[in-house]
Amino acid sequence: MIALRATLADLRRDERGAFALIALTAVLPLMLILFLIVNSGKSTFDNTRTQDAADMIAMAHATEAARAMNTLGMNHVSLAQNYTTAVNASSLHNTINMHAAVLGMASVEAGYYAYQTCKKYKNIPKIGAILMAACMIPATTYAAELAADAALTLALHVTINPKGALDNANDALLALTAQNTEIVDRFPDVIRQQGRLIAAEHKISDFYIDASCEKGMAESCDNGTQRQGMELPVTRNEPRAVYPRFCAALYFGTGGVDLGKIPFLSNIAPQMGSLAQIPAIHGSFHRRGFDINSGPMYGGSEDDPYLPTHISRDSTMGDKLKHYHKVSQEKRLYDGLINAFQIPGITTELIAGMAWRAAWGLSTRRQETKLREAIESLNPLEFLIIGGKSTKTYRSFNPLATSYPFDQRIDSNMFTRMVELRTLAQCSSVQFSAVPGIDAMGGFLDAIGLVTQVEDFDLYNAIPLEEEGFVPSVSILPDIDDFHDDYNALVFALRAPNERWAGRYFRTHEAGYLRYAQGLVFNPDEISIYSQNWRARLVPADKMTRLSGVLNRMDGEVPESFGPYRTYLERLNGAASAGWADAVTR
Repeated sequence: MIALRATLADLRRDERGAFALIALTAVLPLMLILFLIVNSGKSTFDNTRTQDAADMIAMAHATEAARAMNTLGMNHVSLAQNYTTAVNASSLHNTINMHAAVLGMASVEAGYYAYQTCKKYKNIPKIGAILMAACMIPATTYAAELAADAALTLALHVTINPKGALDNANDALLALTAQNTEIVDRFPDVIRQQGRLIAAEHKISDFYIDASCEKGMAESCDNGTQRQGMELPVTRNEPRAVYPRFCAALYFGTGGVDLGKIPFLSNIAPQMGSLAQIPAIHGSFHRRGFDINSGPMYGGSEDDPYLPTHISRDSTMGDKLKHYHKVSQEKRLYDGLINAFQIPGITTELIAGMAWRAAWGLSTRRQETKLREAIESLNPLEFLIIGGKSTKTYRSFNPLATSYPFDQRIDSNMFTRMVELRTLAQCSSVQFSAVPGIDAMGGFLDAIGLVTQVEDFDLYNAIPLEEEGFVPSVSILPDIDDFHDDYNALVFALRAPNERWAGRYFRTHEAGYLRYAQGLVFNPDEISIYSQNWRARLVPADKMTRLSGVLNRMDGEVPESFGPYRTYLERLNGAASAGWADAVTR
């Protein structure tokens, strides 16, 4: 007992006990500081990972949209090129058949005319058959000539093969259309799949894309999922917006200004030569080798830049149409034999006229010229054959007009008109039966079995430059602000709360970490479906400044895990501070 008391007395006098007490007292704040560092670091990490995921999903959305838009742009340029091939090949195919049919019917008609005219000689005794055969020689020769022309015309099917070109172009049109349709239809689901992969990699509990499948035009839009992407910023079933642009692409390609053709500007300085051509719209045509203001319809040779004219000349179709148009107006169908009084009558008249003028001492030069011209203009057959008619003025049973309704020239004829007529119908998004007058041409083509046509392909993919339903205007060198909400994807990412000391000991029940980001698909050159310069970037989330719209779209569509955050946004809506816009767009 005495020893124990001595030990306790020594302990009270030992200074090492003070240090132990101080050390013990200091452990508690050190542990609190360590907890704060770990807890804050974990919170910062969770916030950063959540923001990274939101940024990546938004950027993936914009990047995939830019890739899709560039593919659509490339395909639309190819559509214009292949449609040009198809409409020219189809029109050439039909013109060949139509012209061969006209020639064939004219040949039959000439033979029928010969028989009807010359059968009157048949009953003349002994020489009737000879007279009938002689009478039929001009018309039958003409019929044979027309038949030979018809055979040469049909031979163009072998030498040029417009049907083969048409089939290839139609296959390309259908394939490009199918790809365009698939790109547009699959886009929301593609974004959903990419978003799920990013969320899994960053351990994100859930994500949500504002205005996902709002219009519901894409086939992969599913009301049962809330994690799909926005649709591509294109609209369908708006031909007023689509077909004028398509027509401009066909004929003008990359539209622009040629400063080299403006004398005042081009003469200011030699440097202006470098600015001779400035692309304005549809820049992809210029990048693919087309001159400014030259589309696929102007893809012929340098001498014949207009493609229908080039084909008309190169295929000899224009020459064949011009030749028959001229021949059909000549007198090739004669009324009978032995015009014994024609030569004496003309000769007597002119000689008597010259004799009378000579007797009075007047010049006979005019009569001599008239006689010479009359002799040169007369067909030798007309010295022996009575009268005569042209194919144009004679028709019997032929249901087809054996002469064309307008002049047939090498550069402008039924073929070139057919190309322009069909292109007009396509550019105006109407069918033949919808336009008075054009329907007659469609019926005429159907009546003679010209069923080869350009495939009906879907051009209903146009970027909505304005509010849907309005004809879009051309937007050149747009700013970022020119791309409205359909081009901006607002993404929300949620990371569930972790089991941390803050929640367990300090009762700070957090709903999780939620961050948002906005991605933009844009084109610095133009807002056009024929441009392949679409790009992606992250932009300030200015859609959050229009909080009411975001909340309305969230209503009933946002995943359940976002419910607490939506409630938080509702409290801010209408009572946001003046700095709200600055805060949410940073």
